[in-house]
Amino acid sequence: MKKIPYLFIIIGIGLIAYPLVSLFYRDYQESRLMSDVDRLFSDALVEEEVYTEAMGNSFQQLNSSFDSYYENPEQRSSLEELEGQEPELRLDELEKPAEVKNEGDIVGKIKIPAIEVNLPILYGASARILDQGAGQVPHTSPPGEIGNTGIAAHRTWTHGRLFNRLDEVNLGDEIILETYEGTFTYEVYDIKVVDPDDVTVLYRNSTHRVVTLITCTPMYDATHRLIVHGVMVDSSQN
Repeated sequence: MKKIPYLFIIIGIGLIAYPLVSLFYRDYQESRLMSDVDRLFSDALVEEEVYTEAMGNSFQQLNSSFDSYYENPEQRSSLEELEGQEPELRLDELEKPAEVKNEGDIVGKIKIPAIEVNLPILYGASARILDQGAGQVPHTSPPGEIGNTGIAAHRTWTHGRLFNRLDEVNLGDEIILETYEGTFTYEVYDIKVVDPDDVTVLYRNSTHRVVTLITCTPMYDATHRLIVHGVMVDSSQN
């Protein structure tokens, strides 16, 4: 019988301590969860910083290629000598790469019916790439995927060559990208002129499938960049 009071004391202490222990445990769990969230956000910020730096480097290379074209008469004249449209690229005659990621890899081709553009797309933004056709800016999304696919080309002085007529594109015009994976049709929704170092035009997103075309403007001075944005409206998979 003498143990009964002690039992009630122990039960009382337990009843008093339980809320405190539960609160402590919840605080501990919440602290762990917040630490995990902070770590995830920290990793995401680091990834975004790395991506932004990579895009900055790609833009520097692209601007260097544009500058080289306008500053080098021999390079410019060799491109101007090519008349008419570029030869048709037959993707079905080429071996499909495991992954497009190396400079010079064939991405596919770009067609803009409104201005009669029909160009091969190679991966890269170097002068060598842009001397052959259009170039997919490194680190941008593959065609057809969610994100932002950046494609650049010279604005030659010869009518109809490369992106010479890009300023004639209107809202609602089609941009067609044909790749090994399929054909993706985009509709132009925005046209603007920006400074050469405006990397924001290639900001990625997690919702839409966007293509961004980049070339120089004005044609004989190239102090700015002509930007054409399109959003995907149709696709067919191979």
